[in-house]
Amino acid sequence: MSQPSISRSERSAFGAGLYERAQHVAKRAARRGQTPALLQAPPLRAKELDALRAWLVGSSSLRPDEARLLLERAIERHQLVDEPALHWRAVKARIAGDTNWAPMGFKLILD
Repeated sequence: MSQPSISRSERSAFGAGLYERAQHVAKRAARRGQTPALLQAPPLRAKELDALRAWLVGSSSLRPDEARLLLERAIERHQLVDEPALHWRAVKARIAGDTNWAPMGFKLILD
């Protein structure tokens, strides 16, 4: 049997529902004086940010799991926004995923 198809409007309504739920959770946490769990990742330290910058430029190598973690934290905390070229490269790397990093020119340390 085939799966029932979901219309675009139903998908949009579902996505809007998830967004509203996330907003509700964030507001409830703010009322309690808490930071929502998704926002609690600490920003990268200067040493980590320098390592990520060097990796994005292509002058150093990182392990895939370490690179993924640094990318996610730097993008979520908006730490590369002041450097548009690096920010764009980081976003592209995050979207492409670690299986595509070597063809994109990123140096990886494979175990």
